[in-house]
Amino acid sequence: SISAPLRAELMQKLREIMKKNMTADPDMWERVKVLQRSMIDSLWEDVEKEIELNVELAWLQPIDPNLQPEQASKSCYRFFRRKVLRHYLPFDRSIFGKLRDPVYVALTLTMLIPNAGFRVSVLSMILTFILFPRPPDEFQIINFILLCKGTQFLTGGLVSMGQGASIYFGCFNWHEANMTDCIAERGPGNVSSLIGELADYWGSIVLVWIAFLNLPFAQEHRQQKRLKLQSGPQISEPTPAEANSQRLRIDRGGRMSSLLNYDVACFAFSLLVLVVLSGGNFLLRKEDSVSAYRHFLENIFWCKVLYSLLSMPFALFTIQPLQQVLTHAAPTGFNDFGECVPFRMADKPVGSLSSIGSFSVAEP
Repeated sequence: SISAPLRAELMQKLREIMKKNMTADPDMWERVKVLQRSMIDSLWEDVEKEIELNVELAWLQPIDPNLQPEQASKSCYRFFRRKVLRHYLPFDRSIFGKLRDPVYVALTLTMLIPNAGFRVSVLSMILTFILFPRPPDEFQIINFILLCKGTQFLTGGLVSMGQGASIYFGCFNWHEANMTDCIAERGPGNVSSLIGELADYWGSIVLVWIAFLNLPFAQEHRQQKRLKLQSGPQISEPTPAEANSQRLRIDRGGRMSSLLNYDVACFAFSLLVLVVLSGGNFLLRKEDSVSAYRHFLENIFWCKVLYSLLSMPFALFTIQPLQQVLTHAAPTGFNDFGECVPFRMADKPVGSLSSIGSFSVAEP
C-alpha cells in the first residue's frame, strides 16, 4: 500500500516513454501512430494489473503444497483423478520436468493422434477431473481452455493437414492411373469414422465452452489466502472502495472472453465453408462420380483442419508469461493428494549447480 503510488507513477512514465519511442518516426502515418498508442495503452493496462497481482502474491503467506486434506476419499474416481492430475498438471514441475514423466508423455502423445477423437477423449477426462469435486480452480479452467485450443491447432491443424497432404501425395505418385479411386478409398476423410471426425470437430468447441461457463463458479487461491490474512487481528477489514477495487482487478478469465468470441466466429466460418462445399458437391455431382457421402466426409476433414488452424492465437498464449498477462490468474497445480495448490518450482537437488561459476558438492 505504501509503495503503490510510486509504482503507478513509474509505470505511467514508462508507458509514455514507450509510446514516444514507438511513434518517433516522422514519416509514420498519423493513423498508424494512433493505432500504436491505443495498443500500448491496452497492453499496459494488463501489464500493470499483472505487476500488482504478483506483488500481492509475494506478500501473501504461502500455503504448504504438501498439506494432506482432512478427509481424503478412497473412491476409485478420486484415486484415478489424483494420479492423472499429479502427473499431467503437477504443482512443482515446468514443461521440462513433465517431459521426463512417462505418464505425461503418454497422455500428450495420445492427444497427438489426429483420428477417432483421441484428443477430445483425453481432454474430456482432464476437464471432468478439474471440475469435480467442486469448486474448480480458476487457473486450471483457463489453462484447460488454452491447452484444448493449443492442442487443437497442433493436432487438428498441423498434424491433420500433413496427414491429408501425405495421402494425396501418395495417390498422385503411386496410383496415378486411378488417382480418383485412390482418394475415394484412402482419402483424408476416410481415415476415421464419421462419429470420430464429428467428435473431434464439435468437441473442440463444446469442451471449451463447458469450461468457460464454469469459470464464474471457480475459486482462486490468492483470494483464499487474502481472506485468511483478513481474519487475523493485524489485518483490518477493507473499505467498500478497496473491496470494489479488488473485485475489478481480479476479473475472472481476464481477456479470455474476447478470444472465445473469436473462436465462435472461426467455428461459424468453418461451418459456412462446410455447407458451401457440401452444397456445391451435391449440385455438381455426376452419376458416375464419387458419392455425396464420401464428399461430405472429405469436406468435414478439411473444415476441421481450417477451424483448427484458426486456433493459432490460443497456442501463443499457452506460453506462461503471455498466459498470465492475458488472464491474471496465479498458477496452480496438483499435489500427491489431488489438491489444487499454488505452483512452486521443485527444490534444487543436492549436488547441482548452485550459481554461475560455483559448484556445490554432495556429501559422500
